[in-house]
Amino acid sequence: MSGTYGRGIFSVETRHHFEQLVELVDLVDNRFSFITHEFIENSFGRGIRLVILSGRVITTMKIKAVDGDFRANVPRSGIGPVVEIDNEVEFSALEATKLMSLGNAGVDLLFNKDGYVIYEINSSPGFIH
Repeated sequence: MSGTYGRGIFSVETRHHFEQLVELVDLVDNRFSFITHEFIENSFGRGIRLVILSGRVITTMKIKAVDGDFRANVPRSGIGPVVEIDNEVEFSALEATKLMSLGNAGVDLLFNKDGYVIYEINSSPGFIH
């Protein structure tokens, strides 16, 4: 699996629209796979990226979408300011990377009504784009 830098990500609001998207992808090339995520409204266009190297959080950054886009993505939005995280967030991110057998990763968090959710773990976080 490789990253797409936020390309090919769509917001699909109905089952019918999802079925149309599947038909389009199948028409173009049926070797594609789909990854689906729940839409987290509280985090529309914003998130946090934790960068983990050698099993340690080395930095955190706020990610904010540009131009009203719902996608908060480092290559699209750029690197935001460093943000403070608590011990629970750090522990959760490190445990998630251990479960995935990764020593280096980018862990993306989104904000839900209860605080945050680990939304994505990038095995190749794209330090340079």
